[in-house]
Amino acid sequence: RYDLAARRFKAVIKSVPDHAVAHYYLGKCYEQIGGDAEAEFAMFREIVSQSEFWEKYAVHFGLE
Repeated sequence: RYDLAARRFKAVIKSVPDHAVAHYYLGKCYEQIGGDAEAEFAMFREIVSQSEFWEKYAVHFGLE
């Protein structure tokens, strides 16, 4: 249920706008249901490039 997952990831982003993993997986949902996936992936990359915390998670989980 990509639509349900997308709603949940949007809720996380609303609470924590710089939650890189939520942006990444919202992009993955958008690839399946339509939406601006590239904008979410760009936000993910921007956050990761500016945060050692999120960079560690991205590397650990093999996200881009």
